[in-house]
Amino acid sequence: MRQRMDYATELIEERDYNFETRLVEMEQSLERSEELRNALEAGEEGRAEYLLREQLLDMTGYNYNPDITFCRQGDSLWLTDTDEQWDCRDYFEQIIRKDGYRIDDSHFYRSEEHTSELQSPT
Repeated sequence: MRQRMDYATELIEERDYNFETRLVEMEQSLERSEELRNALEAGEEGRAEYLLREQLLDMTGYNYNPDITFCRQGDSLWLTDTDEQWDCRDYFEQIIRKDGYRIDDSHFYRSEEHTSELQSPT
């Protein structure tokens, strides 16, 4: 029984190569989406998030849920666990530089070290 639990834990901790392949496919869909481009250019973040969540980032069959954060120039985030404010883009770029691993030739990265809780400042 213990051996099965150790094996199951090892499988959970391993990278999900099938999902990483799916991310590369999704990136191609994102790049081709005129509807998404138009929504972002018009500042319609609600519409853009809907398109991403319901159509373009289809994660059916995978144990992941998209958590979407739009970072425009000058946007800030508040880290509730460290009581710090960060520039939104700087924060995510710092995570990628420090702990990120690029998935193939995509603009997706994985990070096993990200643990901060985010909150948009009010």
